[in-house]
Amino acid sequence: MSQLDPDTVVLLVSDHGFRAAPGVPPRVSAADYEELRLEALRRDQVAVGQSGRHDREGVLLAAGGPIVSGAAVNAKLVDVVPTILALLGVGVPEDLPGRVLREMIDPAFLDRHPPRTVASCEGRVPRLRRELDEGIDETQELQQLRALGYIR
Repeated sequence: MSQLDPDTVVLLVSDHGFRAAPGVPPRVSAADYEELRLEALRRDQVAVGQSGRHDREGVLLAAGGPIVSGAAVNAKLVDVVPTILALLGVGVPEDLPGRVLREMIDPAFLDRHPPRTVASCEGRVPRLRRELDEGIDETQELQQLRALGYIR
């Protein structure tokens, strides 16, 4: 931070917490994996079969510019993008999930640059598919995201 302009905002974000574990986890069958995954969810973990424990609660560290030092924030991952857009002075699309984390932004900054809402951006930019995306089994991809706890 000492190398940056004082107005620069730095965000460090992780969608999950992590505690390292020694060694590489053993391989398990699909049936055992599902049981282990369910047990991990009961213990508030989101991943099994990795060299550590992934907790549901993530990490959000913010500093610089109009960020309030030591602010306590009850944030969700979906709040990061609206907050970044507000800090940049860009309108937050009305259909974008999440909220601006006002409690971590200096009120004087918010008075000078009030967050604003804009119409949905859906359909304004054509969705492009990379060549690498061709041939991906979306069913398998969805199963993997469910197994990791990202979607239900």
